[in-house]
Amino acid sequence: MDDIQDMKNALKEANLLGKLNALKFIDIFSPILERYPDVQNKISNGEVEVPLVVLNGEVISQGSIDIHKIMGKVQSI
Repeated sequence: MDDIQDMKNALKEANLLGKLNALKFIDIFSPILERYPDVQNKISNGEVEVPLVVLNGEVISQGSIDIHKIMGKVQSI
């Protein structure tokens, strides 16, 4: 959870949070994941590692929270 807070803080400090409609933490065991069937399928099929960060349906970071990679992708939108 510290990584997630660090990511939020980094995005906020770089004034990038405003570029995002929503920033959510979703437990992969929660029924809420059903709202994201593409992500759910990738997790079920072992195509991605958790934790993962998804932006507009694209997996940006998996296996860890790569803050620099995420910030770069957010800056490009």
